[in-house]
Amino acid sequence: MNSLRFRSCLAAAAVSSLSLTLVGRAHAATTKVACLGEQTTKSNEAPGPMWPTLLQTALGANYDVVNDAGDTSGSILTGYDTTGVGADPVMSASNTAYQDSLTANVVVIGPFGEHDQRVVSKFPAMGTEMIFEQDYDALVMSYLNLASNPTVYVTTPIQVPTFDAATQALVSNVVLPAVKAVALKHSEVKLVDLYTAFLGHEEYFMGMGDGQTNAAGEVELEQLVYAAMQTASSAAGGAGGSGGAAGSAGSTAGSSGSGASAGAGGASGGTGGLATSSAGSSNASAGTGTTASAGAAQQPTDESPASSESSCSIASAGANRASRAWLALAGAFSGLALTRARRRQQRRAATR
Repeated sequence: MNSLRFRSCLAAAAVSSLSLTLVGRAHAATTKVACLGEQTTKSNEAPGPMWPTLLQTALGANYDVVNDAGDTSGSILTGYDTTGVGADPVMSASNTAYQDSLTANVVVIGPFGEHDQRVVSKFPAMGTEMIFEQDYDALVMSYLNLASNPTVYVTTPIQVPTFDAATQALVSNVVLPAVKAVALKHSEVKLVDLYTAFLGHEEYFMGMGDGQTNAAGEVELEQLVYAAMQTASSAAGGAGGSGGAAGSAGSTAGSSGSGASAGAGGASGGTGGLATSSAGSSNASAGTGTTASAGAAQQPTDESPASSESSCSIASAGANRASRAWLALAGAFSGLALTRARRRQQRRAATR
């Protein structure tokens, strides 16, 4: 019997080691956030860090925020001769920044308008809401159709005080309603209203004709995007927490060595990965989410140990919820092995 117990312990230890290795790899992964836009998102003339850089600081080390915007190019409109326009379509096979954004977990489409006016000034027939909405919807759908299912945020355009009359008209009468229509069309798309927040606030701009935002404007833009991500994560966190509660029975059974299923509900934290996973804990709270403050994302802690049966106890002091689910599964295997060993012993005793 001692020999059987020893072999059972070795098997459980092997499963536990593999589980912790997989958990460690999962922790090393980061959520990629791709930011698209024009000069308000990426510009060599910016007086300081632009909003994607500020967003990186706010989200913290578990996120990789990439600026895939176009400094002197990038229009939503497509299908035109780019010669002499000074703006190329964002959605293009030759646009390496756009191709990179297709690998992101979260996509934020920043404000557009000024670059598309360059296209409309040369091809006036393209300056209609219908055409802009079609091309904007095609860009959004290029992400929604991905198997990776990234979360998509769209932002309304910014009305810059120094824009000429034609650009201001395009922003208000074409781009703004088109973006809203696309967001309304897709319930999974999150809309961030920059237009209202920036309207009439000249203190957010550098006074340049091309619509360059200053440091204060970049901070405002970042805070609006970040707030939208936090709001969405709070809503998604509620669903994740409920999943964890449903998986609590599996976690309890796994820790006692009598169940082979460890609850893992709520492991996907929702939008942007901001909501925490409940990982099937027996005391998981519904809707637990990460709240970032002072430019850093807070990480949840969990000091509850996970254990298996008898002499094959496997403790994981300070393990987080995800690792506890793996250890619970290891406990289940260990308990199963011990149960089989006892049954063999009983059968042998019965035949003597």
